[in-house]
Amino acid sequence: MVQNLYVNPAIGNNTNPGTQQAPFKTITQALKVASPNTTIQLAEGKYSAENGETFPLTVPFGVKVIGNEANKGSNILIEGSGNYLSRTFAGQNVTFVMLDSAELRGVTVTNPASRGSGVWAESTTPTIANCTFINCKREGVFATGDANPTITGNVFTENAANGMAIAKNSQGKIQGNTCFKTGFGIAVSDTASPTLLDNKIYENRSG
Repeated sequence: MVQNLYVNPAIGNNTNPGTQQAPFKTITQALKVASPNTTIQLAEGKYSAENGETFPLTVPFGVKVIGNEANKGSNILIEGSGNYLSRTFAGQNVTFVMLDSAELRGVTVTNPASRGSGVWAESTTPTIANCTFINCKREGVFATGDANPTITGNVFTENAANGMAIAKNSQGKIQGNTCFKTGFGIAVSDTASPTLLDNKIYENRSG
């Protein structure tokens, strides 16, 4: 069943049903009630722990979190960090954990924690499209294990370490992204073998 849920940090309330007229206040609440094929539509505003979010936000199988793809998530800021225990990289500070067939589209993600990652994809197949990753203390997107993400049309800027890091046996399609004024644009390590197409990488410490 296709379901739409709505979140508005300014006027929403978590006791609401999550409809367009009566939205939830937090993404956290929407993710609790989402089932596969649910689209969670975010209103403009700031989503943070002060506003009631609990990080990391885990986007489950087949769930889409959508802001405004046309402007790369401008004015839809998700800022936060939570402890995540990775099977391949031990403890991490992460804003989003993406499971299989999960989608994150048209939002701005900031992780202010030391060594913080915006999105973590571990042995999963998410889609991350038309987002902005800015001021993450480590990198915007980290893919590890046997991850096979689709990362398209995103902007990575002013992240401390990397725009994207693709590690272990990860593959994935990385297309049409822009990395500028960030650490390394795209870092590929271990036996990872992503497909890189039409990415713009400039004004970084290294490409």
